[in-house]
Amino acid sequence: MLALAAGIGGYYYLGDQTLLVRVLVLLGAVAVTVVIAMQSEPGRAAWEFTKEARQELRKVVWPTRKETRK
Repeated sequence: MLALAAGIGGYYYLGDQTLLVRVLVLLGAVAVTVVIAMQSEPGRAAWEFTKEARQELRKVVWPTRKETRK
């Protein structure tokens, strides 16, 4: 959470920089936060849950546009 907070703080601290630089700093902080989270057991469990949820979504038979309108 500290890395993410630092990224948000950096976004506002660099207010005089271009939007591209500010967004890159924020995305870098998010990437660092994800890497740190994946090193913990809750982070790995959340990733595993996400993968399983995607697999279940692929099994669903979704209605066509025409079926949805009816």
